[in-house]
Amino acid sequence: LIVAVAAAVVLRRLSRDPRIRAAWDTFKLNMPIFAKLNRMVVVSHFTRTFAMLASVGVSLIDALGIAAQVANNHKLTRIAKELQQVIEAGNPVAKSLKKYDIFPPMITQLAASGEEAGRLPEMLNKGVDFLDKDIERTINTLLVKLEPALTVIMGAIVGFILMGVYLPMFDYMRYLK
Repeated sequence: LIVAVAAAVVLRRLSRDPRIRAAWDTFKLNMPIFAKLNRMVVVSHFTRTFAMLASVGVSLIDALGIAAQVANNHKLTRIAKELQQVIEAGNPVAKSLKKYDIFPPMITQLAASGEEAGRLPEMLNKGVDFLDKDIERTINTLLVKLEPALTVIMGAIVGFILMGVYLPMFDYMRYLK
């Protein structure tokens, strides 16, 4: 219990260090199994916040900054700062989004059509709705793939608990004879 509490305190302090936080965020986006899911979730939060703020009249530059804070990812924060500079220079949002591989092509294409139609926030919201459905599908697929491993792990835990209960009983029986 003491080790668990100490580990939690150490991890909490380490997570406040910007360099470690940046390395952790980068690791989450490049994890072997969960990278695609993490990228989609971060982009979904960022894009939905950006679209919502843009739809209520917040300037695109300010909306990008706020959306980066909501996404809570170091890499996306850096990308948002670069996007702010590029958009301030007069470049379109969709063209700017295409430069970064973190944004799915569907989001950039919907942003392009939204800019042409003058309905950028609505089109980004539609893109995020599709992205959220894709996130749900990905989670279901991962759960199906992880279910056998979780079953084996739970079986091992139950086995260790049973061994902890029955082995002392068998040892006690030996002394009764």
